[in-house]
Formats: sequence, C-alpha cells, structure tokens
Amino acid sequence: MKYSFKNNEGIEYNISWTKPPKDYYGLCDSPESNNPQIQIDPTLSKQKTVNILIHEVLHAFFWGQSETKVTKCANTLSRLINQRMKEKFNE
Repeated sequence: MKYSFKNNEGIEYNISWTKPPKDYYGLCDSPESNNPQIQIDPTLSKQKTVNILIHEVLHAFFWGQSETKVTKCANTLSRLINQRMKEKFNE
C-alpha cells in the first residue's frame, strides 16, 4: 500500500517503512528535494511509530520550525492520541 500526502504547499511526500540512515527513528526530506520522502523505522513499537510519524509529517508541513518545537508538538499529539485510544478501545 502506498502512503503519501501533500503538505500545505501541495508538495507530495511518500512514506516508506524502511530504516533511516544513521541512528534515526525517522527522517523527512526537505520539501525542495526531488520526490521528497519520509522514512520510518519499521521495527518501532506502536506508540513510537505514531510519535515518529507525527514528528516527521510535522517537519513536512512546517519545514522551517526548530527540532524542539516539532518534537514538543509531536510528543503532545502522540500522547493525546494514545490516551484516547486506550480509553476508547480499552487497550
């Protein structure tokens, strides 16, 4: 299945579930790249996958924002989603 989306500028990103280079959990290409990609480590836990996916998608939408701001937002969204899923589905 192909996973893709367009950011605010209409730039399409493809998501691949492949181990990023170095010691990263995820990696987002610059929106100025040809055929920008997001890579997510496929071996992550469910909660870590959600967190890293949110984090990298935020980079695609808000490329110029600092790593600190993106991390804080991603962690907050991930935590809220996880809390709701546990509550709703008794996980």
